[in-house]
Formats: sequence, C-alpha cells, structure tokens
Amino acid sequence: MARIKKNALQGLCHLLLAGTRKGLLPSGLAFGLLGIVASGLAASDNPPITCYVPAPDYYGPMVTRITAFPNPTGGASTVRVIATLVGYSKGQVVAGANLYARKKSGDAVPFYSEGMKPVDGAFDSDSEDVYLDLEVSGWAEGTYLLFAAGYDEAGEGGLAGEVTLDVTLEE
Repeated sequence: MARIKKNALQGLCHLLLAGTRKGLLPSGLAFGLLGIVASGLAASDNPPITCYVPAPDYYGPMVTRITAFPNPTGGASTVRVIATLVGYSKGQVVAGANLYARKKSGDAVPFYSEGMKPVDGAFDSDSEDVYLDLEVSGWAEGTYLLFAAGYDEAGEGGLAGEVTLDVTLEE
C-alpha cells in the first residue's frame, strides 16, 4: 500500500465527520470509509490518529413506533399513519408531531408537511400516540418514505421514525 501522509488522513476524517453532522453523508457510509482509512493506517508505518463522531444533540421527543395501513394501499385513497412519541427525558411533554413524505427514489411528493393529531385529543403527556389520515389518491404508484417527528413545548425536535409505504392502484 502506498504511504499516506498523516495530515491527509486527518483531513479526510474531518471531512467525513463534517458531512455526517450536516446530514450530507449517511453515518453508516462515513463509518465504513473511516474503517477503510483505519485499515490503511494499520497497514502503514504511520502512527494512529484519533477520529470520533460526537453523539447527535437530540433532546426532543423520540418516535418509537410508526405504522401505515393499508400498506400496500391496493387502490385506497387514504392511509392512516400512526406513531408513538416518547419524551427524551422523564416529564418532557410532547407538544406536537409532523408527518413528512418523499418518494424513495428522492423525487418530490405532492404532499406538504402536515401536523399529526393526538389519539387522546390533547398533547399533554410525555408519551403520545398520534395519527394522520393521509390522502394518497393523487400519488403515482411507487414506494414512498413517511417520516414522523415530534417536538416538545420548547420547540426542541427529536429523533424521527420512518415507515415505507407502497402505493399501488389495485391489489
């Protein structure tokens, strides 16, 4: 293996981590590339360098479950999406949740972010089941990604949950 300069490796490490923090690079890919870099260092005479990824700063409610039905849609015009949100810390009240959608291929979807509704009628606890009846009648057949994300009373967002929805015209 060709000898790689330590500064170049450190620069690559910082570039990968910056891309991950900004959401431009999936963390799995970044860790895989960092593994390749580490194996290159182990095979060379260079001293090891330290490279770490700090934990993300999510303090809002987390989505612990998300489902959509019917799925596949089988020609249905409406899909019910249900999610469960739990506060990041004990006593953190879930203040709201939104649903987002995009086509799995990355194409735009004829759907805007929509607020989800609490099943019990009020956002007033540290654990909430939420739902949304999503109109999919104008959507083209294909696979879509639905994301639910919640926020607390301070507006702090948390970890989103994802479900795949297959829009089909007939069964």
